[in-house]
Amino acid sequence: MRNAKLLSALIVLVLIIYFSSGCQYHKSDLVYPCDTTIVRRSVEIKSILDANCQNCHSTTTADDFGNGYNLYDYPTINSLATNTFLCSEGQLISAVTHDNVCALPMPKGQPMLNDCDINKFRAWVNRGAPDN
Repeated sequence: MRNAKLLSALIVLVLIIYFSSGCQYHKSDLVYPCDTTIVRRSVEIKSILDANCQNCHSTTTADDFGNGYNLYDYPTINSLATNTFLCSEGQLISAVTHDNVCALPMPKGQPMLNDCDINKFRAWVNRGAPDN
């Protein structure tokens, strides 16, 4: 009987310590892998463009800045993504990876895109930059 009481007290003590110290892992601490299995221009690529590129490369701003690149225009972004004449990975990948030799670093005056966004661009380009 005494052993049972000691075991119960020990279990209670362990539970108190566990719950009073807080949960060791929080949802915000989890690292989610970058999913590049499905990368669509109309969803994932557009989301990256909206967050990082629309101020200079949208329908309304492309001509205002004199760069002429409207990245929301499929033929334009497809050409920048797939034409490897000037850049081995294409101008789009060279720009977002800050390859200064081949293209101007984009977004201009901002830090490089995160690895996940760059990998999404690469996955989309490696699939032929489809209009999906």
